[in-house]
Amino acid sequence: MIDNYLNHHEAPEDIELYFCGPPLMNKAVQKMGEDFGIPDEHIRFDDFGG
Repeated sequence: MIDNYLNHHEAPEDIELYFCGPPLMNKAVQKMGEDFGIPDEHIRFDDFGG
């Protein structure tokens, strides 16, 4: 995802990121999105009830 999409996206602020997984993965993916400039309000996840 990073190499094939995020590194080449012209407007990361337009990306909407949706994902689901265990809490540690969610935290890592959320930080990755923030590091690439994706606004917090465009990042959503499901924690599998964790």
